Amino acid sequence: MANIEGRQYSPVDHLRNHLIFLKSLISTLEPDTKAFYMVDMQIANLTADIEEV
Repeated sequence: MANIEGRQYSPVDHLRNHLIFLKSLISTLEPDTKAFYMVDMQIANLTADIEEV
């Protein structure tokens, strides 16, 4: 059995990965829906969080 080392993600890497996921998700949502606005708000919050760090 191969020895597989786990990846170590920094908190900023985790935020960036989540931001990438949300940006791909929002492109699949219909505009002017509650889900679209909720995801859009999360993108704004994550962008601000990343800029703070």
